[in-house]
Amino acid sequence: MLEWIALAACRTGEARFAVWDEIDLEQKVWTIPAARMKMRRDHVVPITGRMFEILEEAQRHGSVFGSTKRHVFLNGKGHPLSEMAALMFMRRLQGFEKYTVHGLRATFKGWAATETDFPRELIEEQLAHQLGAVERAYMRLSAVERRRPMMEAWAAYCAGEDAGADTGNAVAVSTGSGQ
Repeated sequence: MLEWIALAACRTGEARFAVWDEIDLEQKVWTIPAARMKMRRDHVVPITGRMFEILEEAQRHGSVFGSTKRHVFLNGKGHPLSEMAALMFMRRLQGFEKYTVHGLRATFKGWAATETDFPRELIEEQLAHQLGAVERAYMRLSAVERRRPMMEAWAAYCAGEDAGADTGNAVAVSTGSGQ
């Protein structure tokens, strides 16, 4: 779940309560309903290649695709992971003891704003931030397909694979289990 949070640049609660009926594997999008969003509007997240692999791993670990009541990220008892699960996992990672899960969103924004040429409005849309009145008028759609290359580049950067950017400080957070 921690890796999913990092790759989606989402909030912990959005990931921990993700259910399979929000995932469209054909379109490769995750639609978070307005009721779970801070801005109270649906938010569509492009699913990257690595995120797709995480979903496959979640299926192997007991989360059943197609069941509308089953959460994607489950604990050993079949319940959604706790609010603290991602933070406690992060604290156990050497070198990450003092960081927060929410800081992953700030890291994404910093990377996208300073290391790439992606437009600010796409970065803000990925973070589900409210745009200004003028920007809102021109951003009638969520621009998910325009955000997809940005999120694939972010996934590559997180994995230390982005040859086009300085990855000297990149640390892969994957544990192999994806959860």
